[in-house]
Amino acid sequence: MQGIYKIVNKVNGKYYVGSAKDIELRFKEHCNSLEKGNHYNVYLQRAWNKYGGENFQLAIHKIFSPETNREELYEIEQIILDECFLNDKIYNVSHAACGGCGSHSEETRIKIGITGLGRVPWNKDLKNCFSEEVCQQLSESHKGQVPWNKGKTGHLSAKTLRMMGNRHIGQVAWNKGVSGEDSHRYGIKHTDETRDLMSINSPSAKPYPAFRNIKSGICISAGHNLKRMCRELGLNWDTMWNLSRGATKCSRDGWVAVRE
Repeated sequence: MQGIYKIVNKVNGKYYVGSAKDIELRFKEHCNSLEKGNHYNVYLQRAWNKYGGENFQLAIHKIFSPETNREELYEIEQIILDECFLNDKIYNVSHAACGGCGSHSEETRIKIGITGLGRVPWNKDLKNCFSEEVCQQLSESHKGQVPWNKGKTGHLSAKTLRMMGNRHIGQVAWNKGVSGEDSHRYGIKHTDETRDLMSINSPSAKPYPAFRNIKSGICISAGHNLKRMCRELGLNWDTMWNLSRGATKCSRDGWVAVRE
């Protein structure tokens, strides 16, 4: 049975409006999601949790013949939604008709886009909206979990990788030119352990052998980031790099590379 339906709260009279090719099947899908607590409509989910599923019922608003195409269905649903949003008794979040009847045509997508023009996103200008306590809880909850893609290499075909790459050609990075307080990373500092890992995996990081100064007897253990080592110890990077790759046997100040 194709048409437009309502999921009505029998306690306060509020309702959710939707459209579907099979209303009964769609209502069951709504109920299953609501029972599991993962329904996409947060307002309907909260009401379901508060009042219980027994206080909600399906109401058929209008039935259409099977020959009615989805575009006509959307247009009528949009008219009903526009009327319903004039009062506060509706659970729908979106003002645009987007029922469970398949993909939208280009014309419908344009209409949906127009209805959203001028609206301010709910998270606009929100920075660090989570407290430190919540951030810590989120961090702890993920510790010890194995990422779903760990160890998975080459699971995407060459065709898929090519398509993903082509999609981004010509696009400007969302954070290009963003710096300072406008950056989402502003004020966040890495731990020493994280910085070490980043330096080791950096493309500019150059592994180096052990060094010994024949004048002072000072020894430096082998490592992974020659530039960082030179910066921390106040040594000349060009000199130590030439020593590490064998271009120079001994520097003027007595440094030599120690190889096994």
